[in-house]
Amino acid sequence: LVTFSDMQIAATPSLSVNYLNAAQAITILDLALVEKRMLEAGIKIPTIYIDPATPKELLVQMERAGYVLQPDETEVWRMLDLNKTVLAVDNILKMPGSEVTLETWSINDIPQEALEAFLKIDKETNQLDEEMISQLRHNLQTKKEHGAEILILLTKVKGEYAACLCLGIAHGIANISEAGTLEKYRGLNIYPWMRIKAAMITKERGGKWVVSNTLKSNISSHRSSDKSGFIRGFERHLYVKK
Repeated sequence: LVTFSDMQIAATPSLSVNYLNAAQAITILDLALVEKRMLEAGIKIPTIYIDPATPKELLVQMERAGYVLQPDETEVWRMLDLNKTVLAVDNILKMPGSEVTLETWSINDIPQEALEAFLKIDKETNQLDEEMISQLRHNLQTKKEHGAEILILLTKVKGEYAACLCLGIAHGIANISEAGTLEKYRGLNIYPWMRIKAAMITKERGGKWVVSNTLKSNISSHRSSDKSGFIRGFERHLYVKK
């Protein structure tokens, strides 16, 4: 992630996936500069995320320049205000609590077995290919950002890994990503339970907000978010230059 005062650029040139190579959080009107910075970051196909804070004039420039909306990549960003929410996990699981355990690991000292279990569940549940998993493993093991903490949450059911979640915490805000539940364990409310657990961990560390994003088309994930108390905040739209 390359951060400027007026934008961010997420760049993974080794992967030909648009949403992993895009400019975001843009606050300026200079489309030429945005494209120049993307090119310098190794992005060959100009790709931009638009959110409610993006200047409307920039979107007008993009449409004139041939950028096209990618509707299948529309994200819904959800949020949980930890100052206003009473966090409770009692009775949310549809199975005895004694059969479910949660492991919480810092990415700095996670055992290799737990890391591989996380990557395996993430790959299967989010339909990621081996190249993307390899890049994710590299990012997790090398990412060093001042003031940020990365935690891996793993749920076991009767001693078997069943679900995963990555929790990044920085500047009082936590972000949930790379989450999923193996098919044989779905319908037991494990993921809503894990989201609440992640919120509790964030609050214990002094965090104020928890956010997450899900594709608009992912109905099951939205249901889990509703059960966890996360409200819909805004949508983010991906545009690619043709």
